[in-house]
Amino acid sequence: MDLWRWDVFSGKTSSDELNKKWWELRIKYQGLSPPVKRSEQDFDAGAKYHISAGVEYIRYFVSFIIQFQFHKALCGRAQPDVPLYKCDIDGNKEAGLILSEALKLGSSKPWPDVMEILTGSRQMSAKPLIEYFDPLLKYIENEIQNETIGWTADVNAYMEAPTEAIKGGETDLETRIQTLETNNQLLNNRIIKLEEEMIHQKK
Repeated sequence: MDLWRWDVFSGKTSSDELNKKWWELRIKYQGLSPPVKRSEQDFDAGAKYHISAGVEYIRYFVSFIIQFQFHKALCGRAQPDVPLYKCDIDGNKEAGLILSEALKLGSSKPWPDVMEILTGSRQMSAKPLIEYFDPLLKYIENEIQNETIGWTADVNAYMEAPTEAIKGGETDLETRIQTLETNNQLLNNRIIKLEEEMIHQKK
């Protein structure tokens, strides 16, 4: 998702290929193709909240790596002799105390400081993630017998030919962005209203 965003921001992806580039990345990295042909009149990337709201998605990539660092560090206190993928820190007071000490800092400290409290290191590392999934990786490697891994596809097979309606360039793009922002605001207003109704019902 952020690859698409960065290419748009840098100008690498032009405004008349927004949807094509979106599906090009989905096909390449996820092996997913659209169920019907798409065109530049569609803006499928905008269906994802993070695109229309301008929220960076890389935060999830970072958090996924870090959570395994936390898990390994806490398991080192709770169950040091148990394989990482079998470790369960539930109910362990020592691990809970360390986690509590880190979490209670909130945003009062830079995140590397909090990571150091939990893991003893200020650096991100994918090693705990690899260690956690290593048994699964070995199992999969043993099960592969002359299987073709991956996929091949051409995004052009899923895109309709350009039409006059999409040649508006920046103007057309601005209109679509404004529509997305309006829809996002309407959705937020609806959520606020529902929350108010729920609070009123509880009273």
